[in-house]
Amino acid sequence: MRRLLLLPLLVALATGSAVSALAASAASRSGNASAASRCPGSEPNSQATSKRPGAGGTLVPHTPDAVLICRYNGLPQPAGKIAGFTLTGAQALSAAQAVTLASRFDALKPYVLDKVYNCPLDSGSQAILHFSYPSGDGVTVTVHLSGCTSSTNGAPSYINGPATGPRTVFEGYPSALRSLAVGSKSFIRAHEDLLIGTATWCGGPYPGACHDQSGTIQVTAPNGDVVAGTEVHKGKFSVYVTPGRDEVQLLDSGYGTQTKRIAAKGGGTSHVKMQLDFP
Repeated sequence: MRRLLLLPLLVALATGSAVSALAASAASRSGNASAASRCPGSEPNSQATSKRPGAGGTLVPHTPDAVLICRYNGLPQPAGKIAGFTLTGAQALSAAQAVTLASRFDALKPYVLDKVYNCPLDSGSQAILHFSYPSGDGVTVTVHLSGCTSSTNGAPSYINGPATGPRTVFEGYPSALRSLAVGSKSFIRAHEDLLIGTATWCGGPYPGACHDQSGTIQVTAPNGDVVAGTEVHKGKFSVYVTPGRDEVQLLDSGYGTQTKRIAAKGGGTSHVKMQLDFP
């Protein structure tokens, strides 16, 4: 169990009616510069900060005219067959549904000052919601779907007047998100590359000779986060990776590490040959 100590926050506003899902894929919306056009293939590394007026006092200021929901899976699952922190679903809602969903967010309660929370396992799964408006800045809400579930727009709280307090963080998320933006395997696959590789160990008592043995493959993002991993079996391995420039490492506790760079584009297959040399 994880224990979490949270800072003082403001109380959210009025409730709204239930949200129904709109069976539509995420698409760009013309005539609104604040609307997100598509979901990134991998989970953002940093919390977006909403600058729209009113975002310091409520999660989603009224009245949005659309919302794009991006759902990410968190840790790799199962056993590296689905890359970690990758897009698993995207969904666009109509203006009426965006307003209703906003009201559900605004009904959430803030985390309590100096209270200690016992949290279940946090897999890192998130939903990122991009609310757009007819004019001006949009609002991005980050929802943590596991662990101490929470919702935040990243804006400073209005505490004792000026906006100098911590970001607003509220308990939980609207229950409607459970049925929204649930991706299929085919959708996931369109936003990943299948990385296929071979691994050999060369050297030792027979210089120049190479052989197969057990080892571990780890894929690391530029910021140092481990985004995927798998085991080498009879000199071969395969793992799904999200688009981007990552490092693939062949790890062996007895003989060291070999590293290669890859550039996955999504929806295709990449190949890499790993070779670990030892005296």
